[in-house]
Amino acid sequence: MDNPTIAPVPATPARTRKDGQALVHGELVLWEDKTWVDVCPVPCCCLAALCCSATSWTVTTLRIDKQSGCCGTTERTLDLRRVTDLSYQASACCCCCRGTVVVHAADKDTGEMNITTWNTKPMYHNLKTAWSRVKAGTAVSMADADGDGIADGDAS
Repeated sequence: MDNPTIAPVPATPARTRKDGQALVHGELVLWEDKTWVDVCPVPCCCLAALCCSATSWTVTTLRIDKQSGCCGTTERTLDLRRVTDLSYQASACCCCCRGTVVVHAADKDTGEMNITTWNTKPMYHNLKTAWSRVKAGTAVSMADADGDGIADGDAS
């Protein structure tokens, strides 16, 4: 009797973002895009793409990455656990689906990040949900710091 051969299972390719960085286990991309308004005001921002001065954003369930400057010379990453507050503000022409998501951070170096572009409201809602989940996970892990399954503040 011949032994049946087991077909090799192809390796799952590593998930990557548009900028080529790999995602960690469980991390999902919520939004990726480029903005030009923070570099130069309207209507000049229409020419910003020609000057290599666009800001690239990647918002995931774990972090927010911002790449800016001439040809992406400056990078900044904000861990969602460091976010203290989120807000959304529609532009004056709210019927045009343009708005700003403001991310407030705990550290003074980051301060706040403003993401101003089109269709930001769905991204804001997804980011708010991811932030709530990260905060809930942090609260649970901090309450049970010694890993015994009992919150350290519980006497029972």
